[in-house]
Amino acid sequence: MGQSKILIFAGTTEGRLLASELADRFAVTACAATEYGADLLRKERKNICVHSGRLERKGIETLLQEGFFCVIDATHPYAKQVTENIRQACQEIEVPYYRLHRQESNLESAQTVKGAEEAAAFLTETEGNILLTTGSKEIEPFLIIKNWQERIYLRALPTIENLEKCSRLGIPPSHICLMQGPFSREIEESFLRHWKIRYVVMKDSGKEGGTQEKLLAAKSCGVQAVVLVRPAEPDGYSMEQLVKILEKNEKGGKS
Repeated sequence: MGQSKILIFAGTTEGRLLASELADRFAVTACAATEYGADLLRKERKNICVHSGRLERKGIETLLQEGFFCVIDATHPYAKQVTENIRQACQEIEVPYYRLHRQESNLESAQTVKGAEEAAAFLTETEGNILLTTGSKEIEPFLIIKNWQERIYLRALPTIENLEKCSRLGIPPSHICLMQGPFSREIEESFLRHWKIRYVVMKDSGKEGGTQEKLLAAKSCGVQAVVLVRPAEPDGYSMEQLVKILEKNEKGGKS
């Protein structure tokens, strides 16, 4: 009998780790929205089948027709629409759905906002340099800030798409750093000091996304952290809980 098939939407650090953890016991297919993410998955383990490219709900439903034992949603906590598409597709095709959950961070020292628009509105009333670490999709709301080309610095993933978007929007090359995180506290501090940052904008990406290091670096450098709070999401499981649940359910499903 062949291995049971599991589909993982694994566009996060812990998603790649989970795919690697399960690859010895299950036939794992892992999805990444970008080719960059797909390359990271391929480097994780050779025996993982990798699907590259963004999928809408109908595309997910088509993929689920391949007979998966279950689906694991390990997408980013802020990828609300993607999570909803995955959940609805699983309900339609009647495939068990599990959400991999990231523990939230302690944000007592941060200025919390509901989204990029609210963060931008807050920052219009401030002075000093701003570091955006929320990704290239969240740039446009901040362009309302006066003298933004002088004040805004950006750190994002090292993709051609991000570089082209920065160029198209007119962000000065000296204000851009395209690197793969997460980073240590020391590296975070070096960014803040080098660019003379007064405000750093981030998402609560949890331990896996380096949020704690960003917060500690901001506090050490006297920088105000502005955090986009997470959207509400379905109840989920830790990686350890998921591994145990899957092993138990897979054994129970065998005759």
